[in-house]
Amino acid sequence: MGGKVPLGYDIRNRKLVPNPEEAERVRRMFEVFVETGSGAETVRRLRAEGATSKSGRPLDKGDVYKLLNNRTYIGAAAHRGQVYPGEHEAIVPRDLWDRAHAILQVSPRTRAARNRQRARAAEGADFRGGRTSIIADALREERPAFTGTTWPSGS
Repeated sequence: MGGKVPLGYDIRNRKLVPNPEEAERVRRMFEVFVETGSGAETVRRLRAEGATSKSGRPLDKGDVYKLLNNRTYIGAAAHRGQVYPGEHEAIVPRDLWDRAHAILQVSPRTRAARNRQRARAAEGADFRGGRTSIIADALREERPAFTGTTWPSGS
């Protein structure tokens, strides 16, 4: 056993043992990611709930993606590119892991575009081929629309 102890675990007798409070936070991270399909939205929601890293630092997107890819959470141990069954207890159910990884297999650009589209649809935006109409936005905001190569003065 070497390196940092992952969120969700403590060390006892040189073995990883689940920390129930942190393990719940890890499962919550997986659940939110599966629900949203977005690392950024996962971070936003978890920060709103007050979730932090093991050291107490606010989570960032890198923390979320690192956690989502850590096989320790399904009871496995990786060593030199090989994955072995670990001696520790899994704290994330395999089906939740598989659902998160099915989402992670989709291109990040594709996921981001899909998430933006869902967010705009939730706001009631007018869509034209997957993009919000600039004119519809301008009408909604009661400001002049972009009509050429420059924006009207004062905008």
